[in-house]
Amino acid sequence: MRICEVFFVCLLVLVALISAELFGASGYESYSNQQAYGSYKPNNTKSNIAYNNPYNPQAEYNMAYSLYKKGDLEGALPLFANLCEQNNFIACLSAGIVQGKIIDGLDNDKRYSRSQRKKLKQQYYISMMAFYQKSCNGGNYDACNNLAFYEYSTTSKTKDDKEKDTSKESNKSVELYTKACQAGNKEACQNLGLIYSQDFDSKKQKTDNVDLDRAQSYYGKSCTMGDSVACFNLGVLRYNYAQVASDYAEAIHLFNQSCGGDYSAACLNLGIIYERGVTKDANEDIANALQYYTKACYLKNSNACIYLSKLANKQSKIN
Repeated sequence: MRICEVFFVCLLVLVALISAELFGASGYESYSNQQAYGSYKPNNTKSNIAYNNPYNPQAEYNMAYSLYKKGDLEGALPLFANLCEQNNFIACLSAGIVQGKIIDGLDNDKRYSRSQRKKLKQQYYISMMAFYQKSCNGGNYDACNNLAFYEYSTTSKTKDDKEKDTSKESNKSVELYTKACQAGNKEACQNLGLIYSQDFDSKKQKTDNVDLDRAQSYYGKSCTMGDSVACFNLGVLRYNYAQVASDYAEAIHLFNQSCGGDYSAACLNLGIIYERGVTKDANEDIANALQYYTKACYLKNSNACIYLSKLANKQSKIN
């Protein structure tokens, strides 16, 4: 799932082979943890600087951010938390993100025993969720998305199969995602698209809790807002369940959008499609395939590097 941060967005992507040899992503997004999508910067507008106030919240935020950038998470957290107590909802979101990063680092923290780490994780998790909840309640929809991410992840781990089949509409995480999506959070829209499409099995015609029309609608909204993963996922649906030629054309268009945003799996899929043949000019198709494989390989997609090598070797023998 994807979480979002107002500022460090992470992409957790599970790549799996799907029908027709194309690669499909099931990545939930969040604004936290690993890969940055934007900038996490303090607001330095003059209206927010208290020049004559001995206590300067903006200065404290800047200090917290500086510590965060230096990797001093334990130093940054209490500063963000203090601002959060003053109803600075951006700081609440930031505190939740930093708390989550501290949780992620506990496994390698040799200061604590295994039992201590387990106990701390539980305590820190509660604290992180409280930060996100307060920020979400204060109208920060990136925090709502993060809150939904953890709600959904925790629920998925603890529920048995029977419970998982309950209506998604009643799921708190779906409600939070919907709230954030409606407010314009692209990661939340992408996550909703994934929720409504991830259990679909075309071979078994399994459609419990699945609504592909709704999934495509959410993917489309997220894609329109510039989310490359959503464009990719929508392209996968259009390609795999295409009924007319225009569906394939739309899938290629969506993969191009995603590849243009440097999402490597989309570039790989385009390479596969063009290698099979799209136009009446085989040489042009092969040239395009090599181009897309090369870009995906450059973006560190190992499968693309393999496809590129095989196609290049094949062409060298022909020529």
